This record gives sequence, C-alpha cells and structure tokens, in this order.
Amino acid sequence: MGRINDYGQTLERPHRRALEERIAAFEQLGIDFRYLASWSDPFADVWRYAAEVAAYWKLGDEALLIVFVKEERGWRIAGWRGAEVRARLPDTPWLKLLQEAREELLRHRPSRVILDLSDRLLAYLRSGTVPPMHRGVPSALALAGMALGGLYIVVRLARLIRQLRTGII
Repeated sequence: MGRINDYGQTLERPHRRALEERIAAFEQLGIDFRYLASWSDPFADVWRYAAEVAAYWKLGDEALLIVFVKEERGWRIAGWRGAEVRARLPDTPWLKLLQEAREELLRHRPSRVILDLSDRLLAYLRSGTVPPMHRGVPSALALAGMALGGLYIVVRLARLIRQLRTGII
C-alpha cells in the first residue's frame, strides 16, 4: 500500500511522476494524499469502497484518498477525507471538485483527471477557494484536423449529390 495504487493501470510513467510531485505538494501542506485506481468495486458503491479502503489501510485524520473504479460505461470517482482534511476541505467544495472530476472523466483519461483534480484540491487547500475548472482550448493542430475532416465530408457529400443527380446511383 503506497501512495499511488494504480491497479486500474491509469497512469503511464510521466503521469506517475507528475502525481508524485503533487503528492509531495500535499505533504508540504500536512496532507497524506493517496490514489487508488481499481478494475472492480466489491461493494458496487464507490463511496463505500473508498471508506472501506481508508479503514483497511488505517488512514489517519490527515489523509485524503481519491478512488477511481472502472465500470462498463467508464470510470466512477469518489473519495474519503480524514477529520483534519474535512476541517480544511468542507463538503461543499469537496463535492464540487469531485463532480467536476466526474464530468471531466467523460472527456478525458483518468490520468489527466487525477492530475487536474489534484491541482484543484491543492489550489483550494492553499487559498480556500475553488478554482474555476480549466477547459482547454483546442490546439491549432486539433483545429486543423477538424477543418480537414469537415472539408472531407463536404467533398464526399457533393460527390454523392452529383451522382444522385446524374443517375449513377
């Protein structure tokens, strides 16, 4: 039982290093941050799973656990906070940050979501306010790809219409 328990294989080496850096930042704030990614949830309730894991691992008042569980339709996320962390991170911002992470899981891989969530948690713990969720702007390459894809569809449709008009189809 380390601080990163990636049984769900969500992190590649650079992501693991990045998460380790964030864990060090949590340590500087006096918080024992833990990450668990799993392929299964023995309780079919990710919140209960997080609480059971925290109890089994005997996590203390200064602990913060984030749990990702894989299911057929994607990933579920929940967490657990020790008493000291609950005092510093009340329910309203805690649940808001987890909800944002759930929404982000619909669009991104768990590796990106855990790093973004960690950043937002750190920002809150440092300042006491929930930072706005960063919604990345598509890169120039992504925009070019979308434009080319759109152009391809227009050309294909134009050819199909021409073939229909000339009676080829």
